[in-house]
Amino acid sequence: MKIRKNAGRAAAALLLGAVLCMQAAAGQPYTDYEYTTDNYNGMVTSDKDMANAKPAPAAFVYEDSLNSADLGLDVPLNTPEDFTCDEEGNVYIMDTLNGRIVMVGSDLAAARFVITGYTAEGGGGTFEGGRGLFEREGRLYVCLPTAKRIVAVDIPASLRGGGDIAGQEGMTVVSQEEGRPAEITLRASRIVDSPDLSAVKDSFDFKPTKLVADRSDRLYVVVEGVFDGLLTIDSDNEFIGFVGANRITMSALDLLWRSLSTDAQIEKQEDTVPVEFNSLTIDSEGFIYTTAKGNDSENLVRRLNLIGNDVLVRGASYIKGELSPLVEEGNPGSPSNLVDIDVIDGGIYTCLDNIRGKVFTYNSEGDLLFVFGGISAQRGAFNVPTAVEWNQGNILVLDKGNNELVVFRPTEYGSAVINATVTQYTGGYGASWELWDKVITLNPHNQVAHRNVGKLQYDQGNYQEAMEHFELGNSPELYSKAFAKQRKIDAEKVIPWVVGAVLSLLGVFLAVQAVLALRRSRERWRFFREEARKYKERNRNTTRK
Repeated sequence: MKIRKNAGRAAAALLLGAVLCMQAAAGQPYTDYEYTTDNYNGMVTSDKDMANAKPAPAAFVYEDSLNSADLGLDVPLNTPEDFTCDEEGNVYIMDTLNGRIVMVGSDLAAARFVITGYTAEGGGGTFEGGRGLFEREGRLYVCLPTAKRIVAVDIPASLRGGGDIAGQEGMTVVSQEEGRPAEITLRASRIVDSPDLSAVKDSFDFKPTKLVADRSDRLYVVVEGVFDGLLTIDSDNEFIGFVGANRITMSALDLLWRSLSTDAQIEKQEDTVPVEFNSLTIDSEGFIYTTAKGNDSENLVRRLNLIGNDVLVRGASYIKGELSPLVEEGNPGSPSNLVDIDVIDGGIYTCLDNIRGKVFTYNSEGDLLFVFGGISAQRGAFNVPTAVEWNQGNILVLDKGNNELVVFRPTEYGSAVINATVTQYTGGYGASWELWDKVITLNPHNQVAHRNVGKLQYDQGNYQEAMEHFELGNSPELYSKAFAKQRKIDAEKVIPWVVGAVLSLLGVFLAVQAVLALRRSRERWRFFREEARKYKERNRNTTRK
């Protein structure tokens, strides 16, 4: 099957794209955009190349904002730092300064209950100063840097499914009033206090801020002030080691100074330390995605395997959020600060920039799929965004400045991009052909879609069509491959005609040469006969005399 293209379709696609852009922009406090490189130079190598931000149809649009009143809370949220979602779609908000966890049902209508603390042998506690939350199979992990511990509580399955509060094992109902979320405490299923690191560190201050747990209940923890990588703890609360340490980031001036320094001076440069992680998530295959503080544009986002090696695929540009920090008028003029990350099936991951309030979503090949969000006082924008999560196809952002949870739903265009990306990841290019075609119809300028359709055409042997899509997708390397294939095909078509023409010309040449040779032979024969006749004539004349 080939992608059908004609002038009518192209015009319709352009018109539809313009309409979608206008519709999406209506009521939104920002303009959605995507990055393109008009100079067709392949790899983006500088901020100047990265500055080509073009308007794009909205992939996600504002749906709702859930504040304390919407959630039915008597005590308002106070600087919530993090949230997480379970498989049923329930949301757990870490209400940091109130020291509690607010559970919102999957319908995102109201809070169902509030976890005010935990119980344990030898005494429990509250979640005061809690930072990071992570949920896996009903177990909720909480980072408590002030208490220097990690606490895990198990949420009963019936509660996750919307069942009654009463009669749950390991749970104590603190208060329950009609029309208000119940306040409960849960028995701690696991408590991790400061692990013993004396073998590797002289001093260690255990202040966990973010964590994930794998299927074997091994914890990977971001610890404040630790630059050695992610702290790993096994299911028995024993320290395993550090994984994924970020490399040291030094400016060009630092490198020059270091090259001119003596060994003694280098030893005194103690302020040069690796970059610190600030958030992480884990995918269904066990790979850990991290974001880091600092200006290391090549490694702000990483994908770590089991031994801590970065296996993230980076596309046509660095994965660092905003690509034009000094170009746009009114821009804060600094790189993105990616404070949170979430990943879903299909290799799609989303990063949150709290400087500009932007939400960036990428595919497994490192291509930017879409961007939305902004900082302002209008609905659909943020004050101080702090966490991002995918939930039931929507994207949720926690705004600790406004003490609210903001919900964004996918548009037709956003759904098309997500569906095409996931289908390609799970079923290959062939399965996603029509889906990418739809993306191009909705947004003719989508370079990712053009590159993927080009790959589909290439696999089908349609190299001319592939070249057209690779050019629109700004992929010179793939264009060259398709061009080489097409040139070979063209040569194979032309060579028989050329050989035939050459053989024909050779035949004509040989025939002409044969005719000329025959003519020369006849002329020589006539010459010899004439000479023989003259000779005989001379002999007869001599005899008569």
